[in-house]
Amino acid sequence: MELNVRAQASLSLSVYDPIDKDYTPMGSAEAVKEETFEVAVLVTFQGDFNSENVEISAAEVVDGPLLIDFGYIEPDRGDDYYR
Repeated sequence: MELNVRAQASLSLSVYDPIDKDYTPMGSAEAVKEETFEVAVLVTFQGDFNSENVEISAAEVVDGPLLIDFGYIEPDRGDDYYR
């Protein structure tokens, strides 16, 4: 099956400070990616197979990509950062 997917992620970015031994926030980022790919789907049918009273009861993606690459992401520091 060919799927057209729109994936969206909200990310909180931070950096580890080895002196204070904690994480310092660096802002956040939103990422959106649209991608088309092929997947294998397992479809389960139920009903009376001797008649036309059959329906899909479940569909499961069994083989496809394990990740979506959002590409380069940088913090959105807001409009106040650049003033």
